[in-house]
Amino acid sequence: VALAWCWLFVPLGLLFSWGLVQLNAHVSVDPASTREALLKLAAFVLLFFLTAQLFQGAPASAWEHLGLLVVLFAALLAIYAILQAYSNPGLIYWIVKSRNKDLRGPYVNRDHYAGLMEMLIPIAACYCFSKKRSMALSLCFGVVIAIVSLLLTGSRGGLVALMTELILLAVIIVTCVKGIEKASLAWATGAAIVAAVGVFFVLAPRGVPARLASILRVNDPGVVPYRREVYADTLRIFRDHLAAGTGLGTFEAIYPQYQSFPSDFNWDHAHNDYAEYLAEAGLPGAVLLLAALPIFFYKTFWSGLRERLQTTAGWIQVGATLSCCGLLVHSFFDFNLHIPANASWFSVCAALACVDRRVRETTNLQ
Repeated sequence: VALAWCWLFVPLGLLFSWGLVQLNAHVSVDPASTREALLKLAAFVLLFFLTAQLFQGAPASAWEHLGLLVVLFAALLAIYAILQAYSNPGLIYWIVKSRNKDLRGPYVNRDHYAGLMEMLIPIAACYCFSKKRSMALSLCFGVVIAIVSLLLTGSRGGLVALMTELILLAVIIVTCVKGIEKASLAWATGAAIVAAVGVFFVLAPRGVPARLASILRVNDPGVVPYRREVYADTLRIFRDHLAAGTGLGTFEAIYPQYQSFPSDFNWDHAHNDYAEYLAEAGLPGAVLLLAALPIFFYKTFWSGLRERLQTTAGWIQVGATLSCCGLLVHSFFDFNLHIPANASWFSVCAALACVDRRVRETTNLQ
């Protein structure tokens, strides 16, 4: 049995090894947190590895089932989140009281719910693109309602991520799709966006559109209070621990020593996954990140992109690629990659995007 190989295994394995070095060489300022971070990282790497092995030789039917499952899951989760927001947003599953009044689905944070939806929407949309028009129209309802639920969260990072995904999708359609199909996909995408935005403005509470519009005022300190200070403090941690970092998972332990402003909040994350990662992993971690990103983008955007669009499986791979890009953009403003559920699905999406399919497709686009 041939194992699926991906060059991303190398930086992932080296990152895990570097975390072990930090732990055993007493570099970590909080060994317990580093140990926990390593266990989570091992789980994510294992998910990435197993997904790659499972889908390398998967038949076309497996990809079909995956695409349909993502559409149904995104639609049902979106409907539940919308109903919850308009019925009793203070109760988890309408049963358990929460101090956070901004629940969305199974998440107590709207930005983390948006992080999941921005990874489901591209796969669902690309699966719809691969189907017959009659079937695609019915499936598009799930995509539209998922977009509406994301917009209703008021997550500005989620909106930026979704816009990034749409721009990349438009570029792919323009450059890689030919003839009548290009026009039909462009019209379908535009119609779905218009429908989603229209439903959003019908359902949106008064403050949500204004919150989303505030991304145009990012220079206003009141829009994102203390974020700039936290980013600057986090980069000071990176500068002071350049050679070895503070240890994976140690941001919460080290940050109070560098906090430059008074606050009653416990800053357990930097709200910027990249800055937090640099502070914890140091220069070796930065090198691994700079190696991993080009590998991912080359594998997904440069290597055989046009050929992928000839099959349903290939469209799903394109959707998975866009999902990863969306969360990578969102990670500049939040800490979705530190949420186990979102990091797990990101690992699956990355593997789907990078895997080499070795089984010839039995059916082309329907």
